[in-house]
Amino acid sequence: MHFSVSQVLFLTVLSSACGVSIGFDIGGFASSLLFISEQFKMTTIQKEGLVATAQLVAILGALTTGKLSDNFGRRIAILSSSVYFMSGALLMAFSPNLTSLYISRVFTGFGIGSCFVVVPLYIGEISPPKYRGTFVTIFEVIINIGLLLGYCVSLTVLSYLEDQQRNWRWITGSGALIGIISLVFLCYIPESPRWLIAKNRISEAKSILKKLFPNSEVQAEVDKITTLLLVQQSSHWSDILCPKPSVGRMLLMGLGVHFFQQMAGMEIIGFYSPTILAKANITDTHTIVLAMIGMTLVKILFIFVALVLMDRVGRKILLLVGTAGLCVSLCSLGLSFQYPLSVAWPIISQYLFVAFFSIGYGPVSLVLSSELYPLRIRGRASSTGISLNRLIGGIIVMSFLSYTEVATVPGGFYTLSIISFLAIFFIYFFVIETKGKSLEDIEQYFITQYESNIQFH
Repeated sequence: MHFSVSQVLFLTVLSSACGVSIGFDIGGFASSLLFISEQFKMTTIQKEGLVATAQLVAILGALTTGKLSDNFGRRIAILSSSVYFMSGALLMAFSPNLTSLYISRVFTGFGIGSCFVVVPLYIGEISPPKYRGTFVTIFEVIINIGLLLGYCVSLTVLSYLEDQQRNWRWITGSGALIGIISLVFLCYIPESPRWLIAKNRISEAKSILKKLFPNSEVQAEVDKITTLLLVQQSSHWSDILCPKPSVGRMLLMGLGVHFFQQMAGMEIIGFYSPTILAKANITDTHTIVLAMIGMTLVKILFIFVALVLMDRVGRKILLLVGTAGLCVSLCSLGLSFQYPLSVAWPIISQYLFVAFFSIGYGPVSLVLSSELYPLRIRGRASSTGISLNRLIGGIIVMSFLSYTEVATVPGGFYTLSIISFLAIFFIYFFVIETKGKSLEDIEQYFITQYESNIQFH
């Protein structure tokens, strides 16, 4: 299959525009949390609840977006996610009390959930199967560019506006501008040809397919997509809830990776880094935000490293190396609080953490979701994985600060380090290598290895 790299790359970047809002929200909200909590005299539980609200509501956003995108199209679903982000940012910027702050996080949560579901779905439907993992990973890069932008805007506002009751409003409110710009970009993306064919709008689908695959026989592509749609329509939720043995093992692998990804603590580092560094006696806000900018640059760099290595060394090796590195860096982070010899130690430990996360769980979990499951159950299995991912992330951010008040900050990071240590064994025994394998090869592997009662690893 011949495809236009420039066209697919262009549409991948445009459709990922709402990913900028996801990253910007993390960076801007994390930078603002210290000021918000001080202005509204928030307790630890209230802070955790405010952070967790968006993560938990994202589950509802993920579950409802599938139906929305099926009925009204991928394009409308992507546009709606930017509207959610824009609404959440504006409401937060003008929030007079805690209640309105929580409501603003509800809007943001819907944006997060819908964006995480529909953008990888859209990218997967416009890109050729062989390069689907690479193009889907670009979405992860865009999210982190948004994260970097969030910290840069925070640094700029904090440098020129010292009023602590207004600076966080300008930071979070800037997210509305990001949402508006995203909406403008998203107006230029065409509808998914797969969705158009499903709605029997064949001529429109052919027009788009000619641009994406200029040297291919368009009718053959239409016939192939039509066949795949018939396969997908035979899927039911019972295939996920009461799976046959081979599918059950696939779900164990895919959902297990999502579970351990969140239990590694990336959401904690993302949302609570300024709070954590303040506990390490790094109290200058500008220093903290500069440290976060450096951390984000490290994160983006190592995502590109993963892109280069993923099809060379494989997904499983990257997961094993990345998780082992997380185990060590989390232990180092705990030690930096237990024995505060240098203010640089916790910062360096966090840099190591995001580096190892970005060559492992960060990109690999997205790629596995796009290639692990048979086409018949892929949509439902992927949305289940994202829902589990958001649920565990919400629970983690909702409880970590309270947990550290009981177990101490070092104890919190030691606990996460132990979980990552256990994850190494899960990855070794339950995750297979999917590099270079077709969907049919992967499905047959699970049928042969599991249903024949042959142990695999």
